[in-house]
Amino acid sequence: MSFSLRFLPDNRSWSADEPVDLVLAAAGCDILLEQPCGSRTVCGKCRVRVVEGDVPAGAEDLRLLGQAAVAEGWRLACRMTLAAPATIEVPPALRSTAAKSFGDDTLFTLPLDPPVRGVRVRIPEAQEVAHEAGAGPHHPPPGALERLALALRAAAGRPRTNGKSAPVQPDVALGTLAPGAAALRELAAALRHGPEVRAWLDADGRLLAVEPAGGETGAGPDCGLALDVGTTTVAVALVELARGEVLASASGLNAQTPFGADVISRIAHAQERADGAGADALHRALVRGLDGLIARCLESAAVPAARVRALAAVGNPTMLHTLLGADPTSLGQAPYVGAWRGSWHGLAGELGLELPRGASAYLAPGVGSHVGADTIAAIVACGLDQAERPTLLVDLGTNSEVVLGCRDFILCASTSAGPAFEGATIRQGMRAAPGAIEQVRIRQSGSVMLRVVGGEEPVGLCGSGLVDAAAALLGAGVIEPSGRMRSREELEALVPPALAQRLLEDPEAGAGRAFLLGGVAGRQVLLTAADVRQLQLVKGSIAAGIRVLLARKALRLDDVAGVLLAGAFGNYLRKTSAQAIGLVPDIDPERVHFVGNAAGAGARAVLCDRGLRRRAEEAAARAEYVELADAPEYPDLFAAELAFPAPASTG
Repeated sequence: MSFSLRFLPDNRSWSADEPVDLVLAAAGCDILLEQPCGSRTVCGKCRVRVVEGDVPAGAEDLRLLGQAAVAEGWRLACRMTLAAPATIEVPPALRSTAAKSFGDDTLFTLPLDPPVRGVRVRIPEAQEVAHEAGAGPHHPPPGALERLALALRAAAGRPRTNGKSAPVQPDVALGTLAPGAAALRELAAALRHGPEVRAWLDADGRLLAVEPAGGETGAGPDCGLALDVGTTTVAVALVELARGEVLASASGLNAQTPFGADVISRIAHAQERADGAGADALHRALVRGLDGLIARCLESAAVPAARVRALAAVGNPTMLHTLLGADPTSLGQAPYVGAWRGSWHGLAGELGLELPRGASAYLAPGVGSHVGADTIAAIVACGLDQAERPTLLVDLGTNSEVVLGCRDFILCASTSAGPAFEGATIRQGMRAAPGAIEQVRIRQSGSVMLRVVGGEEPVGLCGSGLVDAAAALLGAGVIEPSGRMRSREELEALVPPALAQRLLEDPEAGAGRAFLLGGVAGRQVLLTAADVRQLQLVKGSIAAGIRVLLARKALRLDDVAGVLLAGAFGNYLRKTSAQAIGLVPDIDPERVHFVGNAAGAGARAVLCDRGLRRRAEEAAARAEYVELADAPEYPDLFAAELAFPAPASTG
């Protein structure tokens, strides 16, 4: 017997004829629910509210949400399997993500040298070519493809014969065109409209597509797509190839989220099915999500899909494996080597995306199983590979990478930072969605000032708010440099009463403590002692990774030209707060720069310019990966970096 599930506030419905997991039913309605802990029922962040229907609460619901919330209808989405009609309310914070940028106008030095180019030529008649070459009866007239190759050579100023007064043989005439079946069909169709055609070729001279000149399919400029395939957030930019201008962009949750919050969970999903069905499910989910974002970009810019000539994608190795449809299982097993490491060239049709089959596709190269094409793209976008002096690049996100490099060397490391900045291991952590606290200030009077995304009542704490809150409480003396949160009795002798009164004994952590940041009755937002410990683990790992890379080159912080902070999260971070907790090295703040979504900017760069694509290839080839787990000094450095720097004052 079939039944219907309705999702609010979208008012979308899903019909099922057997028990179905809530997250999969929601995904079928294009509603992607985050599961920050990978369905391990340890975070309690995937809460939804049952508006109608009988959905009994389980032990996990009571443990993580509490009796009061359960009585109001709240349940853990990751544990819900429904077999009867129900109406479910999905909070915005469970699925909202911050937009990602793709760099500004300073990214390119014009003119561009596009990896994909369109050439307008006139294809000569078969008799004309045979007559010019002096072909005899034993030389049949050349086919349309051979004549197109001759026309392209003529357009490039190359000779049309082999220099021996004989017809150019097919293998020589074809050169590297090597067209697919679709391009051959397009060539035959174009010639029915006349000899003038426009041929599209990639950087290797491969024929991608052919269309009648002057009768191109659809209106609008020739475009490409830059894809930033993040573990948590996927972003797409529609770019005009001639100028590199971003015409439209869109971002959203990675559609693989129902399979887990991190790459380990998704690799595990692929491992569960030896027949490849798990890997195929990851691929199909990602492609479905990308198709939706691409469609939004095309609609926003009023550009038909037929005008998309190329795409370039960056991401960590697991994400690019699943984009290509390759099984990522080997990336989760020693020696952690994937199906390939360098770049990949092909056609968009091979990825399964709803794009012209002849559009060129390029997946940028990575360094290893833990440092991927997104890091290489960021390196190129920031110009770190050409810097005269050593520069640090720290990419903050679900997976955090640290790079130390210049034109003479590039060292990379992946830190075990975990998803604290994304809110997964923080009691009331969330992404930078409406209701998230993003900045915290403490006045001398002890009052607390908050800046909340969307100007709404606070319901949680995003990554920048977490760093800001810790820095503010450290400076006010609520938190000691060791990370310990002082008791109310201790604070009463150190801080104004208004501040001391915000210190609570955490009711959900036994003898633990928590600081009241804000909120309304019943929805108070707390920073707990456990949250502070999680932040220490993150910042300790990143700071220790920086010190290991500096030691590899016998460098000091004074030798570093600057620190570049990348990642969408970094856009909202305050330098002073990041340095106050030791996340960013203690150097002149003027040498600390936010570079935004450098990976997305790098994707746009390698999409539009062959020179930048070559730089990415060269950077990946000479980059050295440093495995922090194998560095003998790392454990001691990590332990030393767990503590916060001592503040200048505690008043």
